[in-house]
Amino acid sequence: MMEIPYRSRTAPVKRINGDRRVFHTIERIGEVSENPFEGSPNDVSITALFRTIEIDLREMLDESGIPPKIEPKNNTLM
Repeated sequence: MMEIPYRSRTAPVKRINGDRRVFHTIERIGEVSENPFEGSPNDVSITALFRTIEIDLREMLDESGIPPKIEPKNNTLM
């Protein structure tokens, strides 16, 4: 009987483990970004987005009393 080299016997297992890690990572990214409006650091900053729209609209209408932009806290807009 022909002997199969060790490397050939373990290659499928390594491939399965690598694929499992890729799918696990994709699943985690999906869970984190599932609801982008919860208020976590990776979410969309709705307050900053709306404030920017408000500032732009007031500038187009030449209004006074334009509110300041929302500044990030610890490099995060909330």
